[in-house]
Amino acid sequence: MWLYSNAMIMRIIITPFLKQKYFKTPHEAIFVSGLGFAAVEQALQKAVQMGITEVIFIGSCGAVKDFNIGDIVVPIETTSGSLRSEVLNELSKRNLPLLEASTASVKSLSEETPDYISNLINNNISLVDMEYRFLIDKAAELKIEAAGILYVTDIPLIKPFTEEKSTEEKEAIKLARTTAADIVSSLVAVRETDPLYEFLGFIPGVNKESELRRLLYEISKREKIPVSKILADQELKSAIAIKDMSRADKFAVIKERLLKRRFPSAYSAADFRAFLNPLVLASGKQRIYTELFKPERIYIESASEGSEIALRAAEMYPDIPLLHIDDVREYRKANPAKDDDPGKRDLVITRQLWDFVKRCPCTKEAVYCGYNVINLGFGCPFDCTYCYLQHYANSGGIMIDSNVSDFFPKIEAFLDEYKGRTIRIGTGEFTDSLALDHITQYSRALVPYFSDKDVLFELKTKSANIANLEGLNHNGRTVIGWSLNPQKIISTEEYGAASLFERLTAAQKCEEWGYKTAFHFDPVIHYEGWEKEYEEVVNMLFDYVKAPEWISIGTLRFHRGLKGCIEKRFPETDYIYGEMILGIDKKVRYHEVLRKEMTLKMAEWIKRRSSSVYVYPCMETPEMWRKINSPPAFQADPSLKKRGVSEKEDPPLFSREGARG
Repeated sequence: MWLYSNAMIMRIIITPFLKQKYFKTPHEAIFVSGLGFAAVEQALQKAVQMGITEVIFIGSCGAVKDFNIGDIVVPIETTSGSLRSEVLNELSKRNLPLLEASTASVKSLSEETPDYISNLINNNISLVDMEYRFLIDKAAELKIEAAGILYVTDIPLIKPFTEEKSTEEKEAIKLARTTAADIVSSLVAVRETDPLYEFLGFIPGVNKESELRRLLYEISKREKIPVSKILADQELKSAIAIKDMSRADKFAVIKERLLKRRFPSAYSAADFRAFLNPLVLASGKQRIYTELFKPERIYIESASEGSEIALRAAEMYPDIPLLHIDDVREYRKANPAKDDDPGKRDLVITRQLWDFVKRCPCTKEAVYCGYNVINLGFGCPFDCTYCYLQHYANSGGIMIDSNVSDFFPKIEAFLDEYKGRTIRIGTGEFTDSLALDHITQYSRALVPYFSDKDVLFELKTKSANIANLEGLNHNGRTVIGWSLNPQKIISTEEYGAASLFERLTAAQKCEEWGYKTAFHFDPVIHYEGWEKEYEEVVNMLFDYVKAPEWISIGTLRFHRGLKGCIEKRFPETDYIYGEMILGIDKKVRYHEVLRKEMTLKMAEWIKRRSSSVYVYPCMETPEMWRKINSPPAFQADPSLKKRGVSEKEDPPLFSREGARG
């Protein structure tokens, strides 16, 4: 593992049996896997867990034709043409023949029968071993760059592996093994040129090195300087210049100093916990969805054939192929989630069978705000860098449900539990509520349905797609909510979404149509100059809209697994290198002191413009709710007592009169 400039290249050698003494490279870079397909698969899985992206395989093989014992051959099967070219280049430097061939792998030597060998020859396969093809197939599945080098030790059916070799053959095998090991060593042995190794004077263990690489990378991103300049810091050098200082002590001192530099404010906190995940950067082009939504393929599940949504989609996009599937699970199996392309232009029309309406799954240790959700579909056409669906989704595509009428009996049963109390229900947990409303027309069914219910029904969006809302009978029971951020954040982190002006203009129009409006500053992102820009957005909001029903404030937070997704898909995004640490809910968050500062400033700016609007923090602690000191517009949910939350301080359900009642 090593750094070039500010990017990390992680490369290892996998060998079934060669001992580390054969290689002139750090022992951490060598995986001796053992023989057979299961062993190399396990080695690759371990490599993935460590964040390794490149593998060079070295092993022995049998040659069924064209080659001799002692030949060094480069297999043509690979997942990386560039890595394979490096191997061939090393052969050329040593004036060795550039021998290439196709390979096959067997699970046991007993499979090498005359019929099997004849079949290989007929298919132009010249080499056979017990690992390489299995490794390449698994590497492709795991998206690991892999190439290999093999040396010939036998000729099956003529000079089998088990047959005693002559002295000349033994010497040829020994020379080939030594030469091949030297070649792969040259491709990973960067001890002399690696800045971290030079700085430390030794090679740390895998986990320790991973932590230092992560810290150096993030400091480099934050301060916009190369890693070499960080390591050239004289104070850092002096810290480990003590004579006879152990390696463990050197690592501890360096890590502490890098942590202080990476987290200058949060490091001194008693509950400081850094999240130092292995660094795995993008390889290849990532697809970013900046364009307006138009499906590239439309899938229709058999249960949704003939539905209004299916017919409408076919009519709206006559030039788009319609693909019919028996079950949506067919699509999910064939289109797993991908790091480089989340498949946001596949439209999948399906039938919802179970997840109709439920309480919002509030994060652990946070106050439940009384929100409930209807899950109409899964996936969003916009491409926000911070979107948790990148990590959460297990398949590509945007799922939309064709059977909205089936939701109504389920909603009725859910509402029976809250008779006499007004509750909030929204549709924006797994998708944008209005972005595809021109296709789904959910609003035309849902808004009139909730017009006589004891509910404040929210459609939450980052779009300006409000045409279907005009003229609907809402009876003041529907709230149209917008997520807001400064235009700087919208332009760089919310790809494909409506501009700030478009959102506020749409909100103004909806208020003219008699709808209640709401706004969500979530996520609030900390960056230089954030106060000025977020305060400007708050003022713009009240210049366009007279009386919002509620405004929520949620500072940036995300699951630990999302950080790597963001780095791969959006390498230019740098807000994740703010002072974000592991919170009490194990999510990556700003430290409580910074969250409090940001939340209270936002609340102050909002209340300066309106003393009546209900303001509440999202996914926050009881203390943060108390600091906001919102007006008593909610009624208490008895379940909060179990969390020690006072009904008076943190009530989650709306009163019958609404937020300003």
